[in-house]
Amino acid sequence: MRTRLLLPALALLAACGPQPPTISAISYGPLAAPVGQATALVITFSYVDPDRDAAESGYSMVDPSGVSTTYPHMPLAGTSSTTLKAMASLSINVTPQLPGQYSFEVWVTDLADLESNHLGGVFKAD
Repeated sequence: MRTRLLLPALALLAACGPQPPTISAISYGPLAAPVGQATALVITFSYVDPDRDAAESGYSMVDPSGVSTTYPHMPLAGTSSTTLKAMASLSINVTPQLPGQYSFEVWVTDLADLESNHLGGVFKAD
């Protein structure tokens, strides 16, 4: 009898380990920028962190020639260790050097270095 109760309890505890954040509802702008002109790409997204320890956002960008760059993580502004669900905003200064389509991805990491899913978008440089 004890074994039948103990095994499900242990399985439940194992499933309650550290969990990564999840991001959703991404929006961004502008959708286009002139080549050679500095532009602020503003990205807004929602996140949920069951462990309430979301700490930083990361992002990467791929230029029209296929070169990928991952940038240093930045602290999530306006959040604390007690935040379960929040909106976050990230402003990236971009100076497109080539005409064409640029793609980007954003994600959130927590204090345990667990990484959320990645969401992204594209913008065009003319």
